Parts: sequence; structure tokens; C-alpha cells
Amino acid sequence: MSKRRLDDGEAAASATPPSARQARAAKTVKSLVDLTSDDDNDDEDGDGASSRAAPGRTAPRAKPQPKAASAKLKPASVKLKPALGKGAAASRARDPPVAKRALLSGSSESDDDDGLRANARARATSADKDCGSGDDYEPGARRPSPKAKLAISKPRAPRPKSAAGSASAKYIKLTQREHVLHRPDTYIGSVARAPRRTWLVDADGASVRFGDVELASGFVKIFDEILTNALDRQYEDETMRSIAVTVDAAVGEITVRNSGRGIPVQMHDEHPGLYIPSLIFGEFLTGENFDDSKVRFIGGRNGIGAKATNVFSTRFEVEIVDPAAHLKFRQVWADNMATPSAPSVSAVPGGARGYVQVRFRPDFARFGMAGIDDEAMAVLRSRVYDAAACTRPSIKLAFNGAPVEICKFADYADLVLGGKGERARAYEKVLAPDGSTVRAEIVAAHAPAGFQCIAFVNGIRCCAGSHVEAIVGEICKQMVDRLATGRNKALTIKPYMVRNNLALVARLLVNNPTFDSQSKDKLCSPAREWGFKLTLSQRFVRELERTGLADAVLAYSELKERQTLSKDSAVRRNARPLIDKLDDALNAGKAGSNCTLLLTEGDSAKALAVAGISVVGRHEYGIFPLRGKPLNTRKVALKKLKENAEIAQLMRIVGLEYGKEYTTLASLRYKSITIFADQDLDGHHIAGLIINLIHSQWPSLLRICPDFIRRFATPIIKVTRGSTELGFFTAQEFAEWRAADASGGGGGAIKIKYLKGLGSSNNLDAKKYFSQLDEHVVVLRRVDEACDQALITAFDPDKADARKAWLRDVYDPDSYIDYGVDAVPIRAFFDAEFIHFSVHDNARSIPSVLDGLKPTQRKVMHVLLKRKQRQEVKVSQVAGGIAEATGYHHGEASLIETIVGMAQQHVGTNNINLLKPEGQFGSRLAKPSVHAQARYIFTALEPIATKVFRHEDEALLAVREDEGQQIEPEVFLPVVPLVLINGAAGIGTGWMTDVPCFHPLAVVRALEELIELAADGALGPADELDDDGLADALWDELVGEGHDGAAHAGDGVSAAARSEASARARTGGAPADVDTDCEDAIGSDGDPFGKEDETLGGLLRGARGGTAIGANSTDARVDGGAGADEEPAGARRVRAPAHTPRRHASPASDPHGPPRGPARDPTLVLEPWYDGFAGQILPDAAHLPDSVSSSYTAYGVWTVRSSGGGVGAELDTVEITELPIGRWTDDFVSELYRKHVLGGEKAGKDAFVKSVDNLSTECVVRLVLHCDAAALRCVLDSPGGLCKALRLSTPLRTSNMYLFDETRRLRRYRSAKEIVRAFFEWRRPLYAARHRLLDEQLAAQIELLAQQQRFVRMVASGELRMHCRTRALLDADLAAAGFKRIARARGHHGVGLAMEGGGVEPSAQTVADSDGDGALGADGGNSPSFAHLLRMPFLSLSQEKADELQAELDAVRARLHELRARTPLDLWLADLAELRLAYAAFVETRAARSASYDGKPREAGGRIRTKRSKRPAK
Repeated sequence: MSKRRLDDGEAAASATPPSARQARAAKTVKSLVDLTSDDDNDDEDGDGASSRAAPGRTAPRAKPQPKAASAKLKPASVKLKPALGKGAAASRARDPPVAKRALLSGSSESDDDDGLRANARARATSADKDCGSGDDYEPGARRPSPKAKLAISKPRAPRPKSAAGSASAKYIKLTQREHVLHRPDTYIGSVARAPRRTWLVDADGASVRFGDVELASGFVKIFDEILTNALDRQYEDETMRSIAVTVDAAVGEITVRNSGRGIPVQMHDEHPGLYIPSLIFGEFLTGENFDDSKVRFIGGRNGIGAKATNVFSTRFEVEIVDPAAHLKFRQVWADNMATPSAPSVSAVPGGARGYVQVRFRPDFARFGMAGIDDEAMAVLRSRVYDAAACTRPSIKLAFNGAPVEICKFADYADLVLGGKGERARAYEKVLAPDGSTVRAEIVAAHAPAGFQCIAFVNGIRCCAGSHVEAIVGEICKQMVDRLATGRNKALTIKPYMVRNNLALVARLLVNNPTFDSQSKDKLCSPAREWGFKLTLSQRFVRELERTGLADAVLAYSELKERQTLSKDSAVRRNARPLIDKLDDALNAGKAGSNCTLLLTEGDSAKALAVAGISVVGRHEYGIFPLRGKPLNTRKVALKKLKENAEIAQLMRIVGLEYGKEYTTLASLRYKSITIFADQDLDGHHIAGLIINLIHSQWPSLLRICPDFIRRFATPIIKVTRGSTELGFFTAQEFAEWRAADASGGGGGAIKIKYLKGLGSSNNLDAKKYFSQLDEHVVVLRRVDEACDQALITAFDPDKADARKAWLRDVYDPDSYIDYGVDAVPIRAFFDAEFIHFSVHDNARSIPSVLDGLKPTQRKVMHVLLKRKQRQEVKVSQVAGGIAEATGYHHGEASLIETIVGMAQQHVGTNNINLLKPEGQFGSRLAKPSVHAQARYIFTALEPIATKVFRHEDEALLAVREDEGQQIEPEVFLPVVPLVLINGAAGIGTGWMTDVPCFHPLAVVRALEELIELAADGALGPADELDDDGLADALWDELVGEGHDGAAHAGDGVSAAARSEASARARTGGAPADVDTDCEDAIGSDGDPFGKEDETLGGLLRGARGGTAIGANSTDARVDGGAGADEEPAGARRVRAPAHTPRRHASPASDPHGPPRGPARDPTLVLEPWYDGFAGQILPDAAHLPDSVSSSYTAYGVWTVRSSGGGVGAELDTVEITELPIGRWTDDFVSELYRKHVLGGEKAGKDAFVKSVDNLSTECVVRLVLHCDAAALRCVLDSPGGLCKALRLSTPLRTSNMYLFDETRRLRRYRSAKEIVRAFFEWRRPLYAARHRLLDEQLAAQIELLAQQQRFVRMVASGELRMHCRTRALLDADLAAAGFKRIARARGHHGVGLAMEGGGVEPSAQTVADSDGDGALGADGGNSPSFAHLLRMPFLSLSQEKADELQAELDAVRARLHELRARTPLDLWLADLAELRLAYAAFVETRAARSASYDGKPREAGGRIRTKRSKRPAK
């Protein structure tokens, strides 16, 4: 390609027409150039023209380049001002080239050449020294070539020195280059060698470690500037494919080369004669980064970076190939950029690949270095690996010819953190708002050695600043929120604890980043200017929690708490503690004493102990009553231990100190503890909790003194035979004795007395107990590690699976310990006694699938159904009657909570409340436990209850007995699975249950479908397990998947799940406000459940085969029409739930409102439904129309609008008209004020509510939130939007439905249809039994009526003579006449008839007994007799009565005929039809009750109708 020089005319033609002053300046510069140009320049160009120009201003003819390339390479100053005054050298310091031009133009054109040159040299040199170089020229001006500048500067006159001490000597002025050299810390950091710790890559590139080097930070920075420039090209040059870094330690030279289009090799349009590469590498304050209106991801910003490297290099070479222009550019600077060479521009072939190569030799002397040593080489290698982590995968990097094997950022994180197998980590990717680019990649892990961070911003290693604080702050916030829940709620967890255990590797792409200095060690751009929102997902936080970070944080927090507790718990051994109700031993704390502390179960037990201690004296025995059950202290927060007053008092009494390792008992005030508690399940539980307290906090005590804990046993049954009295400590022991006594023939009549707790013993008994301590006190001895394991299994919150296996493998209903021995291993106590409590805890916390009731609820229904309680009665009186009639031996508070829970009817409680709520039984304003006192409220049976529990089934009930008293049945026989209608929630030991509510008619319909299929013979058999495989399969399921983590807080259940279960509990096991900490299931106060089931022998060891229920029925589904959501005036707002997957839900009219789905009839689909709920319940996962989802979400109802109402007005108002299931209005409003109202107690940066208008009633939710428009917009745009921010949705899971089946074993039901099928299979044979029973009853009744009718006719006709005859003669006559004797037996089912020669048959129809003694024989017994005839009233012996009996007989025969024409399934369908009618009446009554005021009907307009008294006539 031919070369040519641009003549002056062409140069002038290519520029803007100059002004007169500019023309003179250009002419003067031309004369200077002509004088100083080399003579060997080419004289000819392509067309034969000749011209002379400086080498720095030559350029071969090239294709015209677009001005965009040079337009973006502008100096920092773009506003030019003319010189001040003609011939003056004054100029703006920030525009030195203008000053030079002014100096040149100030001379007269008639001056001779020598004077002009001398004047120009002096003034130009002064201007260059004052202001530097590299800024814009005015349009049309010509710049002197580099050689011209060199020629001018050679005879440079020395700067005149100011006198020492003068003001001029004090105030000096430096050029830009001089300032960089004299103050390097402003631009590149320190140039002094200093020890520092930094991330280094090993020589083999296998890992990144934190190592020590002694190196100047400025040396690293000048390399970073060049490497960052190469990285920046990837955002604007998609053809870039490689970056190669070569470090020649021998020469002391560094080369950085990147491929791609390169930098345009052309003259700058606004600076004619100056190449763009020369501008950006040789002139300060130049570059392409000064337009802040454009979004850029490059690291450069101030136009200094590469020039700073040039200044601190002895040689700096730039080589560029521009494939678009087919040109190669090369230029060299020397002497710290003081000596530039002339650019060399040459042509390259058309197929040449573009690149930019920078080769420089650092000025090692300025950095205190002799050259590139091993430490410097390691740092440079590390920077190259850093660059590989910040480039796209298509760009390959090499260091000294070896490729860098990093394809993505995660590979670099592996080098820092180690392999995934060595160290767990969490990875998060944050996308741009439009999802087009990855704006952040974050890898975090646990750092045992303390906080570690390596971060990059736009490819620059920047380990401090706003990005690190934002990431770490978000991680700390979310981790603290997650950890400070459940059993860790009492721990003090601070963000710094998370930070100190965090290892962070991150890279970010930030819009136009700003740094604290040119060294770019700290990012200053606030997060709002990054161009994206940094949001960490819950998945990332969960993964990070599992890396060991959570355990480390909790351990550190516990350590801090323990250190504090150790200081606070130091006690004085000889000081007698002043504690209420403590009867301290007289010798406690004295040297050589061997005192025992009696821990009693309450004050009444203390009274018994005080009565008995008079026998042994008070010198060695102290007494302290416990207030309920102690805390489960295993893995409990130490802060909670500190706040537990009872444990603190116990420590002071015994002399215990937290965290102390005991080697002797000398420092203790008491040398042993004796547990004086009831000899029942709760007493065993208390004993286990006290053992657990000592073992978990002071295990050394049990190692050095295995007999430290003892159990004081008292009899629960006393048998008296004559003058002999026997006491039994367990019911099993008594049963064995009684069986042996009966087989031996016995020794006479016995008297049995049952003792319920220590309160049943009198003072004489107490003295007897204490006088025989050897017989009543047994040592609970720690003998080996098996005892430790037994305690861990029973109480460790993380051992849920081991606890289930323990209950499965060890439980024996007949097991007990022998209290006649001196000592029992702790493991034997737990396996034989404590285990009974755990099993029974499940029995009274989890309902049965058969009747849907817990034991306490069953007691309530038994008494009310038996009494046919239709009249209202006070709840307090009902509770007392139930406790008396059913042998309820616990406090009445739990009974009251159960009754209230069964009567509640507001949203989120019962779909069918079996009891009437007359009074304040609670509302949706507060949680279900908030209600009026029991003495103020009334209740009775709802009429629908008798349609659920039919009286026809009473004879089929298996009634339990307690101490010879008949109590409630083992299970009721409802006509529908009540557990689906009213739901269930409960937490036991090892298991929990959570069953949502379903529409009653949907449950009825599902049953009707099964009945019809069974009647047609089309119902397939349920999948049954054989007897041999049932136990293993069932227990594998119970301890396997699908448990949602745990069963109670002590079993790993989250605090959120426990709170939800407690809030939705129907009270039959635990009251609704049961505490959510781990001691509730293992160590809670009191016993909120019913009387323990004495027949639970088969609870966990059932003998019958179970059933794996299959769901064969299908749901008919209908879609709502156009007006499906419209409500008639005055109707209750009950919205049908949606039944499509959420992703297919049709959007609501409000784009920021709740998700919507097509409305369908809730009576036709078996999915969660709550009466009165106006929101929607949507399935969480996509599934086929006929499949069943295992997880649903209940959404409230809300709308977002503008208060102004105009088009385009900002949204600033949120109206909430429904809350999700399980959320109560008052609690929701309180949370609003605390967290979301600006200025609230716990309001954070996300608070957006200014005020709240609460317009809610006791049954309707209406909240109007006035919000800050900008803050509300941020909330609406955030993931999850308003629903997540205000928690306007709650989960409803059907995956944790554990219920007791017909074999009295816990079983998991996977769907509501499976429960319906299981109920059907169990209930079906019972309807067949009812059918047979009714048939027999009607047949017996026909026989009775026939005999009575015949008897009356014979007496009325005189055929049979009755008067003046003995009873024996009458019996003989009746027998001779063919009458049969009938026996009437009384039982818990009512009155039954027994024909002569037949069995006893229950009777539904009875004959009136005038004397009330029933059908007793003459001897007063229940032997067959003619009493049913002879005791008929005298007036009934008439013809009229005979006719009446004949009509009744015909009616009963018709009923029997009708019954025999129907199948058992027909009876069931009839019961369901009656239930449908009863439910319709129930709904109507419920709606009328909700629409009334004090029970009075309302007129139109809401006024109450009242009777007006008539005015007296005048």
C-alpha cells in the first residue's frame, strides 16, 4: 500500500475553518515545524506532490473512519477559552495547549526566526511545565509534532529559582506527570515495599491461598491498569477471544496482549496530527469514560490508568493492529513518559487479526525493587487468574504461555474454597432486570478462620466497599432471621457473628462504578446506582446454612452466653439461699454433710413430704416444690436457661455453676436429688426431665456420682384383705398379682383403692413411706454410655428418627421397673417407664381417622350426647360434669379450651361446630385461645351433631372403663369422616399432624360415590398389606420421608410449623395457645390432654393388617360462569376456591392483587375449604385435573389503588378485605405497626405504610393502608410483591396427615381421598352390624307386642283370670297358654330384651315400668320372667288397648319389612341424606346468627324490630 504525506492544504481542508487568530497560530506552528523537521522525510506521495511534515504528524492514506471512534476519546476539559490579552501568556491552567497557542500567536509576524524560536521555546516550555499536555485544540489548529516538541525543548532554559524562604519558593506548581511521580499514592497507591496479606495462586494454579508478600501496592496497580484495559474490551468487542500475559523476569518486562478489533489507528478528528492510540496512552485525562449518561461496565474512569503505568515505567511500548483500517501502530515512551518516540504506522495484510499489545518495564527503583522476584511473579499470576474469573467463557487467558484453566466464575471459587467435596458452598446468580446479563455471581461458605472475602467489580479486584457491605449485610440479615427461630429464638445472634464465619467470593457488573481513589481498592457506588437490585434467594440462604455456617454461628452465640452465665452463676457455698417455699436442710452447705434435696411435684406434694420428713428429721433433708414440669434443657439456648427462674433457683439451692466440670461433690450444698412426684405417666416425665437437666448441663456429676438422682416411689393401688394391706407401684404389677391370686383361689374378699397422685395419700401414709425409705427410694443410676444414649434419644431435638425407632422397637405396654431393688439403670427406667408417656402423648395429641376426635373431645361428646344436652348450660358446669362422668384426672382448664374450640365457628376454626357458641367464644380478631371466661359463656349440642353421631350406633360402641366406672367409648361411629370437615392439628412425641378443613358436602359426596360403586360391585379392593409386612412397612414410612422434618420442636420441627399447628389446633390434645418451645412435647407444664388411654397395648404393636388406601373415586368438576364471583345483596361473602395450578391461574383485575383461579363449586371437589373464607385456596404445584395436590396456599384478598383516582396517578393505597387462614386481624395490625409502618418499632428500610385505617369487625376484615408511593412501588416490584411483604398467604399441606387408624396405629394419609376410603372400609361392616342389630331389635319388639296384645285380649275376654291368684299360678297359666319369658338387661346401651332360651338383644322400644325396676324377676334379678305382661297397667287391660297394640304391631312389622328390603349401604345413604338436610338448616341458622344482633332479627336497613307498647288511651 502506497504512503503519502498530508500537505498543509489537505490538513487545513479537513478541519473547521479557523478564525484569524487561529490562522496566525497555525501559520506560526507551520514555520516551527518546517524549521525542525527531518530532511529525510519522504518528498513524494502517490500523486507526485511533495510536502514536509514532522514524523509524529505523518500518516498513510487510509480509508475514511467514522468519527464515532474519535468522538468518544475526548480529554477531560472540553470548554476552551481564549488567551487573556494580546501577546500575553495568560491561559487557563486546565487548557495548557491553548496557552501554548496563545504564546505563539502573541508574537509579531515580523519577528525574525531566531527570536520567534527562542520566545516560543521559553513560553511553550513554561506552559508545558505548568499545565502538562494532552488537552483539546481549537478547531482548525495544528499541533506540533513530537519531534517538533523535542526540538523546542532541547535548548530549554532553566527555570529561575526563587530565593530561599520566599513565598515563591514555598508555593510551587507541578505538571500532571510530575504530580503522578511525586504523589503516587493518589493514583496507584503506595510505592514503598511493605508486608501485606493477599490472595495468591499457587505456581501450578491448583488453589488460591491467603499468603504474605512484601511488595509495593503501586507496582501491582500499574499492572492492574493495563490488564483491566484488556478486560474492558470484552464488553465492547464481541470478537475478543484471548488475553495473554507474559512476564519476563530476566529482562524485567511485562507484556499484556488481547485479541479483537483493537483500538482505531487513525487521527483524532478534533486533534489533527494526533493518533488516537497516542492520545489515550500518552496524554493525561483522556479516554472514553467521561460520558456518564451511558451505561458502561469498564473499570476505567478518570483517564489516568494506563498513563500512570507509562509514568512509572522506564520503557512503555504500545503495539496495535487495526484490522478495519489494515494498519499497525507502534509507539514507545521512555524515561517515565518524558521521552515519546514518533509513532510508527504501517500497513498490514487484509486478513490480519487485530490485537492490542502493551509492553512495559516498571521503574523498579521507584518501588524499592531490584526486579521481578518470586513474590511479584505470584501476585501477577494471581491477577491473571482473577481476570479469568471475570471474563466470558469464550475468552481464553494464558500466563507465560500456559493456559489458565478457568472457564467460569465457579471454577475460580473452587480454587479459593477448595473442591465441593472438601467444603460445602452456596452459589447465587443475580440477573439484570431484563434477564439479559448476569450482574452478580456470589459463592459463600463457612470460614472457620474468620471472615474472608475476595470480590471483583467490573473485573477489578476490589475487596471492600458498598458491594461487600451489601452482600454481607443481606446474608447476615437473612441468616439471623432464619437462625433466631424455634429453639434458637432465645439466643442472642448478632450480624457480626455471621460475618466472622463467612467466606465470600463474588463478582459484580456495576453501572459506571466509582471508587475511593485511582487505586480502586474500595467501591463507592451506592447500591441504588448499580443498575440492578441485589436479592439473595431463600434457596441460597438455605444452602449456606447447611455449609456449617449456621452451626458455627449458633456455637459462637452459645459460647458467649455460656461465658456470661458462668460469671453470673457463681455462688457462695455456705450462704443459705433466700428462696420462697424452700425448706432448706439444716446441714446444707456444711463441710462433711450428705444432704438430700426432695424435689416435689407441686405444693400439695410438698405438704405430704413435710408430713413424712418428721420421721427422718430436717438436718439432712431439704424440700423444694417444682412449679409444673421443668424445661427440656438439651440443646436449649443458654439465654433461655438464664431466664428460667426455677432452674436458677435450683442451681442456687444445690450450689451448681454453669459450665463447671465437677471432679468432686465438695462444693455442692446437696449431694443427691430425690424426685418426689406422682407415680403416673406425668410423674415419670418429670423424673426424666430432671435427669435430663443434670445430664445435659453437668454430665460430670453423673460420671463421678452415678447415684446422684433418686426416685421416691409411692403406691397407686392399695389392696386390703382383712388386716393385711398391700401396695402396688404400677398397674401392671397389680394385674400380675391379681391373676396369680385368682389362680390360687384367693384368701377372701379384697378391697381395692386407687390412689391418683400424691394428693390421695394422707399424713399417716406419708409417715409410713418415710419410715420405709429402703422400700420406696430407688436409685436411677448412670452405669454406662447406654444410659447417656437413652437420654439423648428421648430429649435431643435432632434425634427424631432415633426416637421413632425407640418407640417402635422398645415399647411394651406391659413393661415396668421393679421398685423393690436398690438401683435401676437410667436406660431401664426410660425403656420401661418413661416410654409410656411418649406413647400416650401421641395418643392424646393426634386424633383418630375414624371419628376425628382426640380423647378429650371424645369425653365432651360422650357426656353431652348421653345427656342429650339441648338446653344451654355454662361451660364451667359442663367441664365439671365431664370430669366427673369420664374420670378426667387433670385440670379443667384443658377441658374448657376443648369445649370452646369445638364451639367456635369463625373463619379458620370449624366448618361444623358440634357445640353451640352462646357468648364470646372468640372471633377472627384474635387467635382461638382468646375468649370469655368459662363462667360467662354457655353451650349445648348443635342439632346437626345428632346427625353426625347417630343414636342407632350406640349399641355398637365399645365403652372404656376406669376404676370400675364406664367412661367414654374407645371411638365414636360418625357417618362421615369428621377429621376432614373440621381439620386437625396436634404435636406429639416423634410425630405431628396437620389436616386442613374440607367442605362437608364434598366429603359427603365422596362417600356417596364410594357407596354407589360398592353397591354396583364396581369398587376395586383397597391395597392391603399382609400381617407379616405391616409393621415394617408402616414404621419405615413413619420414620422415613414425608414427615416435613419432624414432629415437635424437640424433634426438629420449625417454629413456624409449630406456631401454625398450635394456632389451628382444635384443642382436644393441646390448647390452641400451647407454648411453641421444645418442652411442650417433652417438658411442658401441666397436662392439657385427656385421661390417658388404658387400652393402648396395641397402639404401636397392632396385630391386624393395615390398609394402604387407594383413591379410586373421581371428582366431577364444574367451572364457574361469567357471574361466578358475583354475590347477591346481603349474602355472606363465601368465595369458591380455585382448583388449577398457580401457573395457570388467570390474572386478577388488579395486577398487584392476589392470584386468581376459575371458581368451581366447593361441594364437588375434595380440596381445602373453610366456611366464610373470602379468599382463594390454590394448589401449589402443577398437576393434572384429576390428580391431587399435596400442598395448597390460602391467599387473602387485597387491592392496590391510587387515592387520587386520576388516570396515571401513583399507587399509594392498599385495601385488605380478607386475611389468609390462620392469620388474625389484631395480630396482623400489630405486625403492620411494628414492621411496616414508617417509624415502627422494628420497621426497616422496606417500611412503606404511613398510616392504617382499621375498619374491621368481629367477622369481616377491612384494612386500608395509606402508603408512601415510592416505597410501595418498590414493594410491588420486589419478588413476591405485597403478598410476601405482608404475609398475605399461608400454606395448607396435606402431606403431613398422620392419624390413628382402626388398628390404633399411627399412619400417614397422603390425600383426603385416602382418608375417605379408609373411613369407608372401616365403617362399611359397622353398617352391616347395625342392619343386623335393627333387624333383631324389631323382631324382638314384634314378639313383645304380639305377646302383650294377645295377653290383653285374653284378659279382656276372661279367658285368662288374673285377680286373686298367686304369682306362681299366674306364671303357670301364662306358660300353659304359650307365652314366653323375657329378661330385660340393663347396660351402657340402655335396656335390652332376652327371649327365653335366647341371647340378650338390645331393644330400642321399651315398655313403661310403673315401679321403675324394669323387667326384674321376682327375686329382683334379671332372669327371664313374665314381668313384661304382669306389670302392664290395669287400665291397659282393655279392648281399646288391644286394638292399639295391634296397630303398633302392624307398624313395627312394616318397619321390619322395609328394613329387610334395604341393604346396609342403603342405611348409610339415608343417613347422609339426612345429614345434607341438617347441614342446610345448620348453614341457614349460622347465617341468621351472623346477621342478627343479640339474637333479634333485623328489618331492612339494619334496624332492630321491637314491640312497641301501646300508649294509654286518653
